[in-house]
Amino acid sequence: DLRPLSNGGIDGFGVRIAILDAGFNTLDPAFSGVTVTAQHDFVFGDSVVRDEANDTPGAQFHGTAVWSLFAGFVPGRLVGVARGATYLLAKTEDIRSETRVEEDNYVAALEWADSIGVDIVSSSLGYLSFDNGFSYTPAQLNGDVAVTSVAADSAAARGILVVTAAGNGGPGFRTLLTPGDAHSVITVGAEDSLGTVTGFSSRGPTADGRLKPDLTAPGLAVCVVAGGPLGTADGHLVAGL
Repeated sequence: DLRPLSNGGIDGFGVRIAILDAGFNTLDPAFSGVTVTAQHDFVFGDSVVRDEANDTPGAQFHGTAVWSLFAGFVPGRLVGVARGATYLLAKTEDIRSETRVEEDNYVAALEWADSIGVDIVSSSLGYLSFDNGFSYTPAQLNGDVAVTSVAADSAAARGILVVTAAGNGGPGFRTLLTPGDAHSVITVGAEDSLGTVTGFSSRGPTADGRLKPDLTAPGLAVCVVAGGPLGTADGHLVAGL
């Protein structure tokens, strides 16, 4: 639980955090005063990460919710655990479909963040099956096949702490999403308010026998900024903690 640290005045000052997601409402007043060093839309190739005319309405919801756990502030309701950090916001996910170009967007965003300078990369994203029928097999979830997993390990080798969600494919074993199978990333599962792993949280082990997730964090009915009033969300948002 990071709350005692934030209550003690530790707010992430001096830390550079990149978040990869499907969009971010940078105009929401909950983020007033938060420093955004850079933002890039890898889906449409521009520098606007909030919803635009060519977006599916609401594309920014998930990323905004994740970012709010870091940096949101709603008096008396929500205080992000790292409002003093500086942020790089990367829109890599196209919610209109599930195609492998999103994996390439993910890799490009890691390279972009590294080129600017970043300490932590957090992504509440995952890849397994795609609209064209391709799917990674359980045997391929060994950290050395999926392009996002290989790229995440490469980023970690360069000194970046990479945190990713395990996925929402539980409760069965070997239900991880990539890059949650990567060797050097922190893969996070979801727990409820009592500390019990949720039924939907993906589990390992990886194909080469490594235990995953590495840890769990609140991922059920988490209070987030939800496009205006506060709301609650489950699942992948856990990596935003």
